[in-house]
Amino acid sequence: MKSPDPAVLSNVIGQIYDSAINSELWPSALEAASALFGGVFTFIALWAPTRREIRIPAHWSNNEEMVVRYKAMLPKMPFWDIISQYRIGELAYNREIWRRTGITESEMLQGEFFKSFATPYGLRDVLVGTVINDGTNIGSICLHTPTTRDLIGPQDLAVMEMLLPHFRRALTIGNLLDMKSIALTGMTSTLDVMNIAVFLVNENAQIVHSNRVAKQLLDEKSIISTSDETIVTHLEGATSALHSAIERAQE
Repeated sequence: MKSPDPAVLSNVIGQIYDSAINSELWPSALEAASALFGGVFTFIALWAPTRREIRIPAHWSNNEEMVVRYKAMLPKMPFWDIISQYRIGELAYNREIWRRTGITESEMLQGEFFKSFATPYGLRDVLVGTVINDGTNIGSICLHTPTTRDLIGPQDLAVMEMLLPHFRRALTIGNLLDMKSIALTGMTSTLDVMNIAVFLVNENAQIVHSNRVAKQLLDEKSIISTSDETIVTHLEGATSALHSAIERAQE
């Protein structure tokens, strides 16, 4: 792969950020990014490896039939067990993926996923950049390249390393992958294993989330409870102080 012209690269980055404002522009941005690598199928994915499920909110391909076939073949994909190993900002490609799985390229190519999908459609390599990893959900940019070009190499990795932070920022701004909800899910899971009561409240002192210990206190209603969905204590003065603290936190 040749190093892309700076003007071309700048245009691709601009299209990525345009897509943050208008999600309907993502296919065009993915096509422009794919062109830098000679790719034929590029998509944004949210993986749930434990359930072997995937959501693809945006994609570009020169063959829509291939996209339909890809989704049908996903349960047969051999990489499910290692997807969650990739950290945010980390890149993956076939040779590196094969190394992690501990099997040879020949063994991988003889698998059903490659024999029934990748090989017939002329796919040779994939370049994946991770933008989310909360331990449960993995968000990534996936770019497939054809047999008509070389395997992913150092120049490809360098270009994707430049693009990936822009993809992540644009996805955060546009919330295409519902990243705020994903972040909240990860945070609440952490809170639930704590041995102290934790309440998350909104600006009106209404409980948004309560962890395991906090729910026990609410059930007991001896120290803290709710009134008209608002958090209150058993002492009027303490309730007023609590509500004042919540108001100050918004300033």
